[in-house]
Amino acid sequence: MTLKELMNELEMDELSPLKYFEQLATLLEYDESIPFDIFYSVLSKTSSEELGEWLELYFEELTDYIPDSDQDFFTLLESIRQRMTLLLQSTESAEARLRLMEELHRFKHWYTKPGTAKADQISCSVLDALTLYRSQRLGEPEHTYHFEACLDYPLEELSLHLGTFEPIELYGDPEADPQA
Repeated sequence: MTLKELMNELEMDELSPLKYFEQLATLLEYDESIPFDIFYSVLSKTSSEELGEWLELYFEELTDYIPDSDQDFFTLLESIRQRMTLLLQSTESAEARLRLMEELHRFKHWYTKPGTAKADQISCSVLDALTLYRSQRLGEPEHTYHFEACLDYPLEELSLHLGTFEPIELYGDPEADPQA
């Protein structure tokens, strides 16, 4: 995979910020392995704010199409989503931005890796299983899904600078409490 090949896949003439949500979706769902330096190059010019909006939309859509019976898988995706959100909130430094890109790259690899899920006992990627499940809602035949093999997603501890968090008031103002 070369940078030029990936840019062609994303319909980009030059390295510039991603312009459409679909470009991010294509990047995350691309079947072939993408070296980190190329992955980073493609996303590097996109603002954290825009990337955050698209990732929120992407994960919202993703979690809307999870088989209801698979709570562990849903919980894992929510944890990944929360991790991305926290990383996006701390991207003012180059180090934090790099960590976000590394996490996105890790997610893309896990999401498209063959054999991490099953549909009717046939091994497939998480992406393929969720795409099949989504097609059921459009009238395609039903399948049985298993996501146990993908639950080993490497969620590392996340450490953020305390300045990243907004202060909260632990005890509400009694005058502002309508029930007091």
